[in-house]
Amino acid sequence: MRKTEPDDHRRTAFTDHWIRKRPADDPPRARRSPDLVPYLPDEFDRLPPSARAYYLGRGYALRAHFVPPQAQRPLWQASEREFREAIAQGNDRADALFFLGKAQSAQGKQADAARSYDAAYEKNPGDHDIAFAHGQALFRMKRLDDAVSVFAAMVREHPDSAAPLAERARALAMSGRYAEALDDFVKASALEPWNADLHSGAGMMLSALGRHAEAVSQLEAAVRCAPERPAIWDSYATILARAGRAADAREASARVSALRGGG
Repeated sequence: MRKTEPDDHRRTAFTDHWIRKRPADDPPRARRSPDLVPYLPDEFDRLPPSARAYYLGRGYALRAHFVPPQAQRPLWQASEREFREAIAQGNDRADALFFLGKAQSAQGKQADAARSYDAAYEKNPGDHDIAFAHGQALFRMKRLDDAVSVFAAMVREHPDSAAPLAERARALAMSGRYAEALDDFVKASALEPWNADLHSGAGMMLSALGRHAEAVSQLEAAVRCAPERPAIWDSYATILARAGRAADAREASARVSALRGGG
């Protein structure tokens, strides 16, 4: 059996028992180009241009999720380019517009992404992911009433999903409609009782309504769900202070400092 150098431990040798035509003399070279290469090039070339561009766009987007942050931008740029090409070639379905928006959002191009999500939503308002992205884009643009309307439709279409309830609650809270936001946070936490953010949101709405003792109970549920999260403890400390429990608030603040490495 041939002795060879392993590719994960240099300057050593081991007996290679793998039977093959010819062992590699050198380790495989790392790819330097971000360009995607079709696995079945002949079959890929037979696809219509719009389909080739669409699948390349999806490929670049998926690859961006598995590389370091510093390597992501050119992949998202390539993804946006391919989705634009797919749309220009006639593939203007809702999913192509949605994925174009995702690529734009990943690059921080939120206004462009919002337009893409809006176009996708117009074509398929019943799709959960499209509607959710569209509603969040409206929220970021402070179009709160429009966001509430989109999430309200989602709540009707997807009654078992906590996400649209939570997002509608955020938009309602931003509009100062605390009682309605509280109702949504409570309904969402019933669907996802393990979700600390939903309990925290309900607690904040109760506190805004002056119901501080009830707010403390919600934040206690939140810290039970996520005892390792400083932000949850910070909210707990705030609510305890509003409830007049100064000593407990100081203890919660100390926990925040400890979790953040300050003591």
